[in-house]
Formats: sequence, C-alpha cells, structure tokens
Amino acid sequence: METAQMRRYQAATAQIRADVADGKVPATVRTFAELHDYVDANEYGNGTGTVRELDAMQGMLDRWIRVGSLRLPDTDRWRAAFAATAPSN
Repeated sequence: METAQMRRYQAATAQIRADVADGKVPATVRTFAELHDYVDANEYGNGTGTVRELDAMQGMLDRWIRVGSLRLPDTDRWRAAFAATAPSN
C-alpha cells in the first residue's frame, strides 16, 4: 500500500473511532455501507483520490469493520484479524 493511502486509511479509522466515541455512529455497525445510515462515510480519510483509490479504501475500511474493530479496543488483536483478511496484491 502506498504511504499516502496508508495515511488516509489510518486517518479514516481514527475518524470512525472518534464518531463512535462521540455517539454519531453506533459501535454495532457491521459494514462500511451501514456507516451511511449515520454519516457521509465517503468523507472518511479525506474522501479524496481516484475512483480506484476510493474503492480500495472503502474495501479496506469494510474489512476493518467486519472483523469487529469497532467493538474491540485498538490492539494488536484487530490488526492481526484485519491482516488475515486483507487481499494480497
């Protein structure tokens, strides 16, 4: 993953966690698509890039949410779970 894309991904996960902490998004959200019920999820991570980059970002965030990241503390456990589901390039 490119460095700029990784920074956007890290910013997006922090923004999602902040919205959960602020009560804008429930921790029970199970997919990226469900975020749209509460916020404009396309804005996470700055919402900029090519269509391909944005699709990739949304896919990564979807996997991050699906492995239970919103319900787990920010630990190596969710990082390991995400890494196990990430597609290889």
